[in-house]
Amino acid sequence: MAALEKITYKPLIDHFKECQNEYDQQIAQFELKHGQLPVGIVVHWVTEVVQPIIVSISDADEAIVANVTRVLFDHVLRFSSGAVLVEYEDEFSRTWKLASSYKAQASTQPSLFFNTINAAILAVIKYNPSKLPKWVAIMEGFSEGGTVSFDDFKKGGKIAAWMCGLAHLREQSKEAFISLNSTLKEKLSTHNSLEFSLEHCLQNPWLRADKFELKLGGFKGFNNGVFKQPPILVHYDEVLFATDGNSNVAVFFDAFGTIILENSNLNDVHWSGVPLVSIAPMLYQDISSSVLIDNFTVFTRTSSHFIFIQFGN
Repeated sequence: MAALEKITYKPLIDHFKECQNEYDQQIAQFELKHGQLPVGIVVHWVTEVVQPIIVSISDADEAIVANVTRVLFDHVLRFSSGAVLVEYEDEFSRTWKLASSYKAQASTQPSLFFNTINAAILAVIKYNPSKLPKWVAIMEGFSEGGTVSFDDFKKGGKIAAWMCGLAHLREQSKEAFISLNSTLKEKLSTHNSLEFSLEHCLQNPWLRADKFELKLGGFKGFNNGVFKQPPILVHYDEVLFATDGNSNVAVFFDAFGTIILENSNLNDVHWSGVPLVSIAPMLYQDISSSVLIDNFTVFTRTSSHFIFIQFGN
C-alpha cells in the first residue's frame, strides 16, 4: 500500500504487510465500483487519523490493531468516494479520535462504535450541516476525563444533536437527559446558548414571548424545497404531518430549530375532513388546512408550497 512508507507504528505496519492481499483486493473492488482510488485522501486519513487512533487504543495488541484497522479502512474507502471526508475532514477526524476516551468499546466493538459516530455525524450533516462543528465541540467536552460510558456517550450525542436543531429528537432527549448524572448534564449545559436551562427547554418547545411567524418546506427542486404541490396538514398521534399527495413528511419545531422528515409513513392518517382552526387576525384568505398545537397555529395556503408556523396573537 502507498500509505506504508508514511506509517511509523510498527504493529500497524506489520498488519498491513501481513494483510496486503486483502487490502489490495478491497481497493480493486472499490475502483471497479467508483473509479480510481483517491490515493492522496486515503493515505492522509490512514496516516493522520487511523494511525493515531490505533496507537491510542490498541496497546500493540495484534487482534485489536487488525479489527479496528479493518473497520476504519472500510469507512475511509466508503467515504472517500464522495466529498464528505474533504468537506468535513476536521469534524470526522476529531470525532473518530474520541475513541481514546472510549477505549474499551472502540477496541472490542469497533464496528458498533464508529458506525454510531458516523450515523450521528451524517444525521447532523443531512438536517443542519452548519451546526456540525457545534455538535463535535459538545461531544468533545462531554467526553473529557475518559470516564463516560458508551451508553452515556450515545445519550449525549442524541441530546447534542437536538441542541443543534434536530427537533425530532426532543422527546428522546428528555429521557436521555434525565438518566445522566449531574456532571454530564452540566457538560451539556455549558453549550446551551439559550437563556433558559436545558431542563426547561426540554419541557417547553418554544421560549420566545414575542409574536412571530416562520415558514418551512417550499417548492421541491428550489432551495431544498419539499413539495411539488401546496401541502395540507394534520395533527395525528401527537405528531404534525403534511402531504402534497406525493411527498409525506413529519414536521417538528422547538426553540433549537425546525426540521422536516421526509418519507414519513402516513398510512394510518386520515386526510379527509381536516378541520380549519380560526386564525385571528385572519391574515390570509386561502388557508387550506390549519392545526393548533399549544400556543402555535400551523397552517398551509392553497397558493403556497410552504408550511407556516405562527406564535402569539
